[in-house]
Amino acid sequence: MNDGSIDNSLQIVKDFQNKDKRIKIIDQENRGAGNARNTGMSEAKGKYLSLLDADDFFELSMLEEMYDACEKNDADICVVRSKSYDNVTGEYADQEWTIKKEMVPENNPFSYKDIPGYIFNIFNGWAWDKLFRREFVMHNGILFQDIRSSEDMLFVDMSLVFAKRIFVLDRMLAFHRVNLQTSVSVTREKTWDCFYIALLELKKQLLEADLYEEVKKSFINWAANFTAWQLDSLKKGKSFFLAYDLMHSEGIEKLEILKLEKSDFYNEFDYEFCKYVSEKDPYQCAETLLDCYKNESIDYRNKYNESRLLKEEYENKYKESCALNEKYERENAALEEKNERLTEQKRQLKRRCHELENSTTFKLGKAMLWLPCKILRKK
Repeated sequence: MNDGSIDNSLQIVKDFQNKDKRIKIIDQENRGAGNARNTGMSEAKGKYLSLLDADDFFELSMLEEMYDACEKNDADICVVRSKSYDNVTGEYADQEWTIKKEMVPENNPFSYKDIPGYIFNIFNGWAWDKLFRREFVMHNGILFQDIRSSEDMLFVDMSLVFAKRIFVLDRMLAFHRVNLQTSVSVTREKTWDCFYIALLELKKQLLEADLYEEVKKSFINWAANFTAWQLDSLKKGKSFFLAYDLMHSEGIEKLEILKLEKSDFYNEFDYEFCKYVSEKDPYQCAETLLDCYKNESIDYRNKYNESRLLKEEYENKYKESCALNEKYERENAALEEKNERLTEQKRQLKRRCHELENSTTFKLGKAMLWLPCKILRKK
């Protein structure tokens, strides 16, 4: 699927198509990831669907291993582990939270019926670390939402509740690129309400499928967690206050987030955060943030002063170490010079001894003393 790319992506894929005629290219004007994926799925002919993000990368054996796992376990979905790759620093980091081991049931493969309270919390809601059996997806009419961001959440979560067999392949095969400024995930300020639209549609489809009550606890925990993460990621700008006002005025209530008891939340912070959003209007939130910024400003100023003092201390120690180093270098140079003199003196003494041993006088003296020395030794 070429969704109106403006770089050289289309030509790259065409080059691959020339080498492998099984590749089919669909070129369309930019309509968003959700629309492009739905179009691609409707044209796909293979047994399985893999929906990879262009900015991530994967082990070359990933699809083969996931295919084998699905075939062996008769699975509708296969999920693998992933690491993050920082596009700026080049560092890798584990993403243990993408598959929460404590929520995986002993029987693997499994279905939502084995973990109805965790089905939306066990995995992350993206599609690229999962393989889906195409017939299962098409039979259940599962589609991506036609929204700019969070479009894969509905597809993934509805797949999880419709799947009869979900298999976790405990292999690190995918790499999620972060700190990439062109990624949709870092430009969500432009689509600040997509997360809410996605959550509402998920709840709607769960109700229509008569599944909501079974997975309500998991859904509410996921909705609270996603809301807290989304608002935090908006960086407290205009989009933050728009999203905050939306969740304050209707979102928390429509998603029934506070219908659960506090003890039913897997993360106490998510509950407290959503409770705060429900009770405090945007103006009160702004005052709280201002107080936080003031406190942070004081804290940063104190830390700056501490760091300045530490810098001065380190600079003084550095100067002292430089002075000591110069002193040691001078002493070392003097010792090396003295060692060279002693070496030269030793060499000269050896040469002098050699000259004496080979002199006529030494040889005559040695011959003259031979007999007296022998007589003395016999006595």
